[in-house]
Order: sequence, then structure tokens, then C-alpha cells
Amino acid sequence: MFYKTIGVMVILLLLLSSSSAREKSDFKTISINTGSSCCCLDKAGNVDCSEIEEPDISDITRLIDNLYISHEELCCLEEADVNGSGDYPDISDITAIIDHLYLSHKEPGDCSSIIDKCCFGQRSPGLTARIFYEEILSLNKVPHGQLAISPDCSEIFWSGIVNGGPWETIYFTYFNGVNFTTPEIASFALPDGDDHGPSFSCDGTKIFFTSIRPTPGYPGNPEGVWYVVRTDSGWSDPIPIEVTLDTLWYVMNPSVSRNGNLYFSAVQRGGFYPRIYCCKYVNGEYSEPEIIPGMINITPDLMDACVDPDEKYILFQSMSVPGYVGNSDLYISYLKPDSTWGEPINLGIAINTKHFERFPSISPDGLHLFFIRAVGTIYITANPKYYWINAEILNQLK
Repeated sequence: MFYKTIGVMVILLLLLSSSSAREKSDFKTISINTGSSCCCLDKAGNVDCSEIEEPDISDITRLIDNLYISHEELCCLEEADVNGSGDYPDISDITAIIDHLYLSHKEPGDCSSIIDKCCFGQRSPGLTARIFYEEILSLNKVPHGQLAISPDCSEIFWSGIVNGGPWETIYFTYFNGVNFTTPEIASFALPDGDDHGPSFSCDGTKIFFTSIRPTPGYPGNPEGVWYVVRTDSGWSDPIPIEVTLDTLWYVMNPSVSRNGNLYFSAVQRGGFYPRIYCCKYVNGEYSEPEIIPGMINITPDLMDACVDPDEKYILFQSMSVPGYVGNSDLYISYLKPDSTWGEPINLGIAINTKHFERFPSISPDGLHLFFIRAVGTIYITANPKYYWINAEILNQLK
């Protein structure tokens, strides 16, 4: 029976190597070394993404179907790179599975060598939101702000309320490709102050955050946006963006586009509801804060802004957009050709629940959406945790 099986497979491979197969040049624009989907963490070979991680005959048939029959898209390209070539799967990956199962029993390629570091050692949650490193990000603190992930995914900064409050500060952890370091208070943060919502510049050379702190030339402790600059010896002292100081209330969650434009949520002095503001960055200077224009403002209650690096869309949280699901929901608004922002679109039940969803952010590779979910009626006592989900969920809303 064994030799009959091998004989049938050899004949099948000879047939598949004929002209009926798609040309390899058909895939020349596809590379599994870019845009990793975090779907393969150990050895490759689970081509059909079944619960059985070890390759079997069903994985052979799935590859054959993709390459020569239906051409249906594979669930995980990394799993199909059985020979570890880093190229789009081909007949050599089929033979590698056959060799593993029936001949030399050689182990499949190690997919960890091609996995994106922005997976943080975990398998992608797919289109189901999953808790993200609770033991690192939520232990002994209440997370309160978006995740700031460096472009190379080696650093994470975030803000948390210390032991139930009232102080809030910014924490830091380093990811070495396998593990996270023990969280520490960021060098530029006040351990007993009010620092909130760190956000990286697109090139990773600056971190923006909001703070209420003593500042020369200002009475008391002004509120606004600060930033620090990466140096050879660490991070610089905080530098205020003066157009934001004491001009608005409850300044929160700065987010910076690739061209340097600064977005954040705040309340106009004397007002009540938060809006999303933008300070344009022109010739090295920031303009005065202005409410972003457009149908996004059908509700006055907009917070936790996260802008796309190219300003194609903006994510945010609201508690009053018509049709909201829970205590607070996440939304997206797209920039229109007339440079105004479109009507809010609810991110849907895959993300929003009857509880709190807040503080959205996107991973540097653009593949994952992060946010906080707090299950309860009062945020600070509702055990907030960071979640992540495949950012493909956003494409389904267009």
C-alpha cells in the first residue's frame, strides 16, 4: 500500500508539472516575505489551516488545488512555503510534504524565519478580536490610551492609570523578537503626573503625547501636546507644541500623519463635547488647532483619533453617533476628494460590543488594528484590556 501511494503521487507530480500548471511568472509580484499575516509561527506545512498542525495528505491536495485546479487563494502563504524558499508556493513545496510524510521525513521549513516581527510571537487573530498581551500591558495598571508601536515593532509605549488613579503615566516595553521586557515608566514621563496617549511619528524618531506639567513661561501646569526626540543616548526632554498649550481642554491621543500633521481630540474652552482637531505642519511650524471639517461632525462627541499615515482615513471613538452599539463604539471616516471627512461608519459587531471600545491604533505594517475593550458600565472599573484584529476588517467597510 505504501509503495502504491508513492507511485500514485509520483505519477500525479509528473502530470502536474505539465503545461496545465500556471506559469511561475504569474506570481512574480507576490512575495511571502512581505506583508506577513502572522498565520504561521513554527513549522510550515499546515496548508489548509486545519486544527492539525502536522502536515498530512489534505495539505498536499490543498496545494494541488491552489496551483493546478481551482486556484483558490491559500489561507496562509507562510504555511505553504514548506521548502523554506521564501517564494510563492510551487511543485517543490508539494514534493517537500511528500518527502516529509513518506520518504526522508525531513522537517518542513521553519516559518519563524519569515514571520513579521509585528506579529509579536503570536498567531494573527484573524477577523475575531483577541486579547493582546494582558499580562504585559494591563497588569497592575488600567490601560488608557492607544498603543504606540515603533516602526520596527521592537518597542511599545502606552499610558495607564496607576493603581486606580488619580495619576496616569506612560509605560514602555521592548520586544526582542521572542519576549517582552518588564514594563517600565518611560524616561520622559512623570511617574506621578498626567501623561497620556503616546504616538510614534511614522519614521520612529519622535513620540508625541499629551500632558499637564510645569512649563517655563506658563502659569500653573499647562495642558497640551508635547513630543520627545530619539537621540543616541535615549529620548530627549519633552518639547511642548506651543499652539496646543492651554488653548483647549481635555487634550487627548495625538496622532501624526506622514507629512507631520498633528491630530488629537479636545474640548473647546467653555464647551462640553470633544471634537477632533488638526494642526497642519508647514515649513517646520504647527498651525493653530482647527476642527477637522466635514460630515464626520454629525455628532459633536468625537475622541481618541488615530489618523492613517497618508490621511486616507481616521479612526475614532464616539458615544453619540446614531446607530451606536454600546457604551462607546469605534468608527472610521474617509477623507473625501474635497478634503473634508466623510460621515462616520461604525466598525461593526466584530469590534463593537455593548461595552466600551476605545483607543484605536494600527500596527506599523498596517496589518492589525489594536483597541481597548472594557466590559462593564464604568471604564476604570471595567477591567480594560487591549485587543487586536486583522485590519482587513476595515476594507470590508468601504
